[in-house]
Amino acid sequence: MTANADAEKLQDMLHALTTEKERPAETQRCPICGGQLHVYFGAYKRDKRDMFGVVAECDECGVAMAIDYGEPLPRWLRKDDIGNA
Repeated sequence: MTANADAEKLQDMLHALTTEKERPAETQRCPICGGQLHVYFGAYKRDKRDMFGVVAECDECGVAMAIDYGEPLPRWLRKDDIGNA
């Protein structure tokens, strides 16, 4: 598999996690190697916009990715979390 295809698989997975109704577990299965993927979410403000980010890193294959998203925040990521992430 190519690096671009691997990146797309991970990006798709992380995006899907942001749309879940409940806060996703911090440990997921890596879509690339099947290893242990650590996923962290955080909320913050950029200028006047509420933003959130997701960071993921796999213990097994070492793949890592960070993505920033704008509004709307996921249901399970409260506005109270902004600045406390």
